[in-house]
Amino acid sequence: MTGDRALFLGGPAGRRNTWEIRLSPGSWRVQGVPRQLTFGTQPEGPVSISATGTVALEVGSGSSNLHLIPLSAATGQPTGAVRPLTQGGSYKNFVRDLWGDPGSAYYEVFMNTTLLVYAVHLDSGKRTLVSTETVGTGLSISPDGRQVAYSVAEGDSYSIRVGDAGTDSAGARVVCKACGAAEGFSPDGRFLFYCPEAKLNSKAKLTVRLLEVSSGKDRPWLEHPTESVFVGRLFGQDSGWVQIELAAPGSWSFSRRYLVPYRAEPVPQREWIKIPLPDGSESDTWRVSPVSNFFYFFEGSKLMAARFDPQKASFNEPREIKFVPGSDVTLTADDDWMVRGPGLVFSHRETSGSVWLMKLPR
Repeated sequence: MTGDRALFLGGPAGRRNTWEIRLSPGSWRVQGVPRQLTFGTQPEGPVSISATGTVALEVGSGSSNLHLIPLSAATGQPTGAVRPLTQGGSYKNFVRDLWGDPGSAYYEVFMNTTLLVYAVHLDSGKRTLVSTETVGTGLSISPDGRQVAYSVAEGDSYSIRVGDAGTDSAGARVVCKACGAAEGFSPDGRFLFYCPEAKLNSKAKLTVRLLEVSSGKDRPWLEHPTESVFVGRLFGQDSGWVQIELAAPGSWSFSRRYLVPYRAEPVPQREWIKIPLPDGSESDTWRVSPVSNFFYFFEGSKLMAARFDPQKASFNEPREIKFVPGSDVTLTADDDWMVRGPGLVFSHRETSGSVWLMKLPR
């Protein structure tokens, strides 16, 4: 603000420049229409203004791309140097929470009130549009990558719709109305893990049920006597396990995490296997593989891997991951990363910027 003038960053999609709007003294109502003050091709945002009318502008650009570290399903170790999965000068928001096809990584591009969700194949690098969804709509993708499920807010609950990949939620088939939120597809794609108690601002204890995609019929699956149950993600070389998380009702601070064998019948708690890794917020530093039996986690600056033996239902001692030299980009503990298919995918950002001074026009 300076006098009766308000400066702001604005403009059409893909262009962000400095604009101003005049305000009526006293009432502070808007006078006239906004006026564009800068016209560069990079984002130009006002940071501060002096008493004499000199504006400090931050001018810069940035991009983010996904990179792949190929991994061995047998040893869990890298088999090659880091290579890029995507290219280009735009921001690609890596979506870690989508299961989907384990041979693909998913990212989204924001367009006004719509999110365009893309899949990039780890081997071929081919990009395909998966979904055009409204911001705030929950999305799940089947293990074969062909079906998408949407959790759409309806009243204080959610309705679940299922459609083909590449379509939006408006054309998807309604599986159930005001029934709860989907958490992901089962390994065979027949069911959706869903939470019937999921409501806006609810603090109820949550359970996990199975919703049959073809018929809309549901059945019980997991429940804990005192804590809420959340489905984490699919795990294992045989896709026979599901990672779950427990939290106090109304809380998102996970207390304990388990592996549960997948089958279409309820799984009693005696069959849940405690994951011997840090609970609570520290467990956000580790990831599971959807096609091998390895857990990956950072121990300080070192990336470690621990193998789960499904026959013995036990974990081996963690080993350090040895990266293959010769990569321009490396993974760090601060990066956004996930194990996908035959590799580890992470998002790397690059930014550049400068500061300019501009005399504010009359």
